[in-house]
Amino acid sequence: MRNLTVAKWTSYVSLAFLWPGLTHADYLVDVFFHMQGEPGNRQAFFANTLVDDRTPLSMLMGPIEIKQLDVTVIYENAQQPEWAEMRLQFECASKVDFGKGIPKQPAWTDPVKMRLGEGGTILRRSDLKIESTPAGAWQMASSPVLLKAHKLACNRDEVNAAVNAAVRASGKTLDSTAFNTELRKIGLTEDMTLINGSAPQYLELAWSVLWAGSKRPDPSGKWAKKATPEEKAAAMAKIAEAKTQLAELTKKTKQAYEPKIQAAEIKFDFDKVAAKLRNGRKLNRTESQMLMVWQGKLEEEVASIVGRPSLTTTGNVRFLSYGKDYDTRAVYDYKGGTYVTHGIYWSCDVQFVTTPDRQGAFRVADVRISVDSNMGMSAKGACEGLLHVPGN
Repeated sequence: MRNLTVAKWTSYVSLAFLWPGLTHADYLVDVFFHMQGEPGNRQAFFANTLVDDRTPLSMLMGPIEIKQLDVTVIYENAQQPEWAEMRLQFECASKVDFGKGIPKQPAWTDPVKMRLGEGGTILRRSDLKIESTPAGAWQMASSPVLLKAHKLACNRDEVNAAVNAAVRASGKTLDSTAFNTELRKIGLTEDMTLINGSAPQYLELAWSVLWAGSKRPDPSGKWAKKATPEEKAAAMAKIAEAKTQLAELTKKTKQAYEPKIQAAEIKFDFDKVAAKLRNGRKLNRTESQMLMVWQGKLEEEVASIVGRPSLTTTGNVRFLSYGKDYDTRAVYDYKGGTYVTHGIYWSCDVQFVTTPDRQGAFRVADVRISVDSNMGMSAKGACEGLLHVPGN
């Protein structure tokens, strides 16, 4: 495996592909993270730093999450396509405690489970036509490039923090040095270069910088054809139009999805707060079921559905308590001072434990249920009428 250092071509990248005035929240930031192979058979890998969550509903709040990392590969070999745009999906150990402790994170060299997701494409070298690629089956992998990609996918928060640090460090460009300094905290020790562009730009970058001087395969004959001044002007006009359209689309997309993104970020942050508050407390089955549907819900929603609670406060933690009991016990004097108790009793206490999110709104972080009975009643039986779910 051969990898370039940041210093060799950072200035070229910054001048060629960075759009001034934008921040990480405004556009997609990529990273050149790996190059491998000998001359004539080299491959350059670029990954997007905004990772998608593909965890199915059946796996939510479990120890495994599915994260998708978009990766572009540029190929030097004449028998390979010009490029491949792949959606790599990885199994990642959750970093949130859902009552069973935070799962152990894999070591750097541990094999990873991955697959090719839907929506991948290649640019055929023979005729420069786009071709869709099928999704793949799950498999174990341990190649250096996939181990790096796994770390980028499974440490989304840390990578985003590193990108933001890179933006703050420079203000006008993407500071790859600051980016790499942050990434060393999660074990990524080889230098990577932040970059903003697309597959066609990365293709040009590979042949003009990474593999400068190498003979470029051109079976279609289109790379050797020189463009006329009119064709160049038309191409530049198309690029300018595309950038304008992209800027408008980015603005509209941001307006449409920013509230949803902020809500998702608040939820992810609060999941960590809630896990810390529970501190590994072992939940019974009913508590786990209640917490699955109530965690993150606002106090007002609890009160509107379950009813007016008894409220107590300790520091920044509140306890919304609900209870019910039944008791028919009576004590009888049986034969000269021998007392006998007859009858049944049961009681149920449900506490919704809330704590503030990063905006100060109190949300459910824990649900505690206690049952006492002389007839072995379950929580479901003793707490009937208190175990409501949101929206019901």
